[in-house]
Amino acid sequence: GRFNRRLDRAIDQNDVSQRFVGSGVFELPFGKGKRFASGAPTAVDYIIGGWQVNTITTIQTGSPLSVRGANNFTIGWPDLLRDPTLKGDARGVKKWFDTTAFANPPNFIIGNAPRTLPNTRGPGMVSMDLSAFKNFSIKERGKLEFRAEAVNFLNHVNLNNPWTTFSPNAQGVNTNASFGVITSSMKARSVQLGLRLTF
Repeated sequence: GRFNRRLDRAIDQNDVSQRFVGSGVFELPFGKGKRFASGAPTAVDYIIGGWQVNTITTIQTGSPLSVRGANNFTIGWPDLLRDPTLKGDARGVKKWFDTTAFANPPNFIIGNAPRTLPNTRGPGMVSMDLSAFKNFSIKERGKLEFRAEAVNFLNHVNLNNPWTTFSPNAQGVNTNASFGVITSSMKARSVQLGLRLTF
């Protein structure tokens, strides 16, 4: 029953099956000593020269979902009738997985749903962070660094996981209107500017 640890055997809920992270540092070819505008006047070079651009791009698949809930006087694991994974146009924010694939187990019987659903995963994530730095020399030892940083530069919508609480009534019918629904997303693009003076 509830003390059978084998029922907990499953893929970890934080598992990410595929993940790509790429980073790059680019020194822009403008200004004195560079490929373009190397003969620019000092005032122009002060504006266009010495820039460095950095980027980190992350693309990953979603983590496995864990559905819980029962109304049968036991630990709250539902029965799984079939694979609830939806694909293509059948899946969306209003119905991320097949909510009819879950049923209320008989009284005092632990449902057969696994701890996590290996094939039914939440939305993945695509994010590109971008930053630009420039250093300005001030007299002999002074240096002023300007920073412009953008998190999720492309402003890609990254959805959070759907609600996974199955709430059956006495008749075994789900009463949670949010079950299988995605109601939030990760942060949109954010930009910050900064100055750092060293001397």
